[in-house]
Amino acid sequence: MWFAFVGVAVLLGALAQAEGPVAEYTFADPVALGRDTSGRGHNADVRGARQPAGAARAELLLDGQSGLVIPDAEFLRGPNGFTLEAEFRFSAVDRSMNLLSKEGEYLLRLDPPQEGGRISFFVNVAGSLEPRVRGPVAEVGKQYRVYATWDGAKATLWVNGVSYAVNRGGALNPQGAPVLVGLPSQFGPAGLQGALGAVRLYDYPLSDGEVLWRHYDLLDQSPNARRERRTRFEFADNTEGWAGRNVEGLRAEDGVLRAKVGGYGCLLLQRGLAVPAVGHEYLSLRMSATTGQSARLTFLTGKTPADVRSVELPLKADGRMHAYVV
Repeated sequence: MWFAFVGVAVLLGALAQAEGPVAEYTFADPVALGRDTSGRGHNADVRGARQPAGAARAELLLDGQSGLVIPDAEFLRGPNGFTLEAEFRFSAVDRSMNLLSKEGEYLLRLDPPQEGGRISFFVNVAGSLEPRVRGPVAEVGKQYRVYATWDGAKATLWVNGVSYAVNRGGALNPQGAPVLVGLPSQFGPAGLQGALGAVRLYDYPLSDGEVLWRHYDLLDQSPNARRERRTRFEFADNTEGWAGRNVEGLRAEDGVLRAKVGGYGCLLLQRGLAVPAVGHEYLSLRMSATTGQSARLTFLTGKTPADVRSVELPLKADGRMHAYVV
């Protein structure tokens, strides 16, 4: 799909640090793939997984019978809420696969084809895993960044910046089981076939703002970065500081910013804005799209994840410019 926009006004403030995970596995050290980089030293047992030769990013290749075993610990039990974060890429989607689970507590899996082949999230509340949160239908070769949260009342699944949720109020009874990542489990009889990226576990539910803060890497900005106070972008000569992620052909042309995007995970970013919010009551965006149903506009109005705002825009995908006002 080709995407173009012109005349953007965005509000963005300075950034502050947020809380971190209680367990983190990034696979950056090939000698100790299961090392916990959160600082707690809660290392995982890596079984049968391997790193691809010459890979540009740190990940593990899994064959359906390999993955991580993370030993149980008090801080990994989530009776008052939790968050699971992981990155996946599938080499097959023809069967049910366990992605990340803790028996008796929660399950993140690829549903079997007869149940829709979706990425789904289950929380074992009052002894029942249903109703699940159903995410998108998984595709071979596509990169997925997933956050699954439970706050005692609602279970939410974020997949590449898009959220799905169901009400799941009740009590969670921790069972003391290990966390299985990519390995077969009771309700995911096959393990992940594909690649596993970073895995992070949190002992509290991330808010929507915190998920978007991390998903869009808002933490990854130098405090000395140049701040731009302009409120309009016309793209007369260049991209004016806008950058792309997972896009092709990003360029300024004839007063518009053009990019070819392929679906989930494709972003256009402007990190350097510091526009006073007072006096600016709306944001206007002129945009055209050739395919697709929706786009998401995310912006920051302060210094913390609580200041993240995100709006889903229903697209008019007819190749013509349309005005969207937030």
